Amino acid sequence: PLLLHSVPARAPYPKSRANSPSRLPLTDPQRVVARALSRSALSDVPATSLLAEVPQGEPRARLLRAAIELTDPRQWRAAIALLRAMPASGAGPPTTVAYNLAMRACVRGGAWETALELVEEMAAQPGGAARPSAHSWGTAIDACAKGGDWRRGIELLHGMRAAGAVRRSKWCGEMRGASTAL
Repeated sequence: PLLLHSVPARAPYPKSRANSPSRLPLTDPQRVVARALSRSALSDVPATSLLAEVPQGEPRARLLRAAIELTDPRQWRAAIALLRAMPASGAGPPTTVAYNLAMRACVRGGAWETALELVEEMAAQPGGAARPSAHSWGTAIDACAKGGDWRRGIELLHGMRAAGAVRRSKWCGEMRGASTAL
């Protein structure tokens, strides 16, 4: 309780953070907890004990999603650890947003193959809380682009279409251009 109530108020995130995928407005104390979670995810003593006073369910899920989003891209393994910790921490199963945030951390951190594993994991869940969205598929296609695996990106585009997630997007144009180059 001391940590959650003793942090001075600050200005909200700049506009660039206002449109982040998590769409989670956080109070300053919540931001402090989320930052601590993201920084300690790979330590021997993770800061998940900070969640003890946060009600289970959506409030914990919000903080964990924010922690995933705040993870330094060079520490993409921390984003995966936080994603995996969601069910055991009382936050419920990871949602599509949580997976998307972890995938984005992986892509930014250079772990593009791990991002692909995450979208495949989501797609393989029968009726789970997380289903790949157009954003999920697009992040996976971006991962293929960063990894130089355009053939796999084209396969994902076909999977995206089969799943009914295709919208007019930059990925469709990029993949069309890549397929003519092959």
